Amino acid sequence: MVIKWASMLIAAAVTIQRGQLLINGGGHNDFNGNAVYGFSLYSSENPKWQLIRPSTSPPVGTDPTKIYPDTCPNGDPTATHTYNQIIYDEHNDKLVLCGLSAYFGGGGISARIRALDLTTKTWDPYSSHPAKPVQGSEVAAVYDSKLKIIWDKGAPGGGPHKKKGGGGGFPFRSDGFSLHQDAPLALDPNRRILVAIGGYAGSPSWNTSSTEMVLWDLTSSTSVKCYEKSALAGFPAGLKTAKIGLEFHPPSGSFVAWSGGTKIYRLIPPATNPFSNPWTFETKTASGKLPNDVGSGVYGRFRWAPYPGNPAKGVFVMSMPGPGSDGWSAINTYIYKPDF
Repeated sequence: MVIKWASMLIAAAVTIQRGQLLINGGGHNDFNGNAVYGFSLYSSENPKWQLIRPSTSPPVGTDPTKIYPDTCPNGDPTATHTYNQIIYDEHNDKLVLCGLSAYFGGGGISARIRALDLTTKTWDPYSSHPAKPVQGSEVAAVYDSKLKIIWDKGAPGGGPHKKKGGGGGFPFRSDGFSLHQDAPLALDPNRRILVAIGGYAGSPSWNTSSTEMVLWDLTSSTSVKCYEKSALAGFPAGLKTAKIGLEFHPPSGSFVAWSGGTKIYRLIPPATNPFSNPWTFETKTASGKLPNDVGSGVYGRFRWAPYPGNPAKGVFVMSMPGPGSDGWSAINTYIYKPDF
């Protein structure tokens, strides 16, 4: 299996009792496979990768001056850069690709949502999902289990958008904030806190160079409030990096980040008014061995996997390229069991 620049997600909704890591992605003009693989974390003591949906024959284009189709002749999506824009819709049991930069030429942008039905193992028809408003590519999306929608944030301002899980359009909610393409999103669906960190590469990085964390208040049904946070007391230097992985950890009510190595970071919101009161930051050192080399970046390859039937328990899982490799000719999967 060779998968470059791929993101991945955990398909572990309690309602379907799955606990499976899914991966799909493509290359940066160097790999055009669009297969979907699964890794069932809790199925046995020695879980193995399984092929969920095989690769089709996507159009292969290497001319950066041309824009090639983002759909294969059989209707499947072509390989894409998944970054932080692949999510699991637990209410419809679907893997969803949220309008990504496709494999061809310079990686032109597709604004089309695509979804893989994990029961039938078939991709939804191209026409069954609306195009989202184009506001950049390769940023981040997150599933909102409370409202059964997808929040999607683009790069050059605006958003986040929301999409009804079963169809419909993308109501636009402007927040005036330009999110860097390498920044992930994580959501506390109960307290309605949407968080981004890790937009520290490129130029410009955030709206201001001092921004360390961005929060969105999703409590309102009609508007989104955005808060840029800087000079945060105790904010770890390890979080000031691009391409970091970020997940919400429901059992502790905290956000957890990882960017390679043995350091695991917790972002702990205050009990009241998390948008104005100070947060607490904690650095944990994992025992065992975690890779320092994370290839092209962590992105969505760092995921919380709740135990099927008991969401209070679970592990974090991260799948990374073999040492010194960015080609994904070998994939190493790591498990981190938190003590919080």
